[in-house]
Amino acid sequence: MTRSFHGSILKSMRAGVAFFAAAACFNPHAPAGAPCAENGDCPAAYQCNAGVCTVDPAADPTVQVIRSGDGAGVVSAPGTTIDCGSSCEATVDVHSLLTLIATAEVSSRFVAWSGVDCAGPSCTIVVDDNVTVGAEFAIEPTPVGPMYTLTVMPSGSGTGTITSDVAGISCGGACAAMYTADTVVTLAASASAGSGFLGWSGGGCAGMGTCVLTMNQAQTVTAAFSKFFDVNRTNSGVDHDVTYPGYNPGGTNEGFAFRATSTSSTGLRPIYNCRVAGADAMLSGDAACEGVAIIGLVGYVFSASPGIAFYRCRTGTGEHFVSMSPNCEGTIVEFVLGYSR
Repeated sequence: MTRSFHGSILKSMRAGVAFFAAAACFNPHAPAGAPCAENGDCPAAYQCNAGVCTVDPAADPTVQVIRSGDGAGVVSAPGTTIDCGSSCEATVDVHSLLTLIATAEVSSRFVAWSGVDCAGPSCTIVVDDNVTVGAEFAIEPTPVGPMYTLTVMPSGSGTGTITSDVAGISCGGACAAMYTADTVVTLAASASAGSGFLGWSGGGCAGMGTCVLTMNQAQTVTAAFSKFFDVNRTNSGVDHDVTYPGYNPGGTNEGFAFRATSTSSTGLRPIYNCRVAGADAMLSGDAACEGVAIIGLVGYVFSASPGIAFYRCRTGTGEHFVSMSPNCEGTIVEFVLGYSR
């Protein structure tokens, strides 16, 4: 079950010392248990039970997949019961990030998705409500003429799946398929849980979108995947900070904040942990920490969607913290730090 930080930062003054407590703070990737007094203290789809926010099972959305067209193919979603050639459905955790993969069978090709805004055989969506997704496949004419081999290989510390819109490529390791001359093949990469896709190389492909090739010669394409680690938010009682490999400021662990990797790549941005003054720590994309002291490099995060945005926030008294709440839990929104996938 995934959760997101919500609620508001409550400020109190005792003996002249300011302290902050996170009330009903939730995160899409943290376990249930944020404190509450009534249902209104919890975000949508959660209920207040015995003083803690718990998910309402009835609120978990259903994803239904319906195949159409005269071609043949299968739609799957790793980690769910979706794996069908006609129609199927699955109930998933609210706010979950779901990747649908369309794989055409021999003599067929994937055409398009409907009901969602996706292109290519791999479609990643954030599921906040019931959704019906259509996947259209078309018959592909029997190939004639010379044929060339397309080889795909994963690289890096992470793992993932590479698929093609034209039948032939669907693998988590190195694999190859042969295509008739001048066939246009679109490759899509989908990272496994705990990993992120960093981009293509070879065959004239680059970036983190799809890789489009015209098969007029044998070609080899590499898909880079990297392992990601969790960064958690902490509360010392006077300041919110983060903990990550090699840095633990102590205090109460408030749960997942975002995911980062130690590998720099196109499409990623660095996140630094900075010391503003006294106990206040803040996150920044500036290597100079915006003129204040640097604690260290946290890691690298995706600089654009898809993904779940996380924000740098500030209270009225100047304390900085990170949150996945778009309104910074009722405080001041400074800017989007990055996107977590």
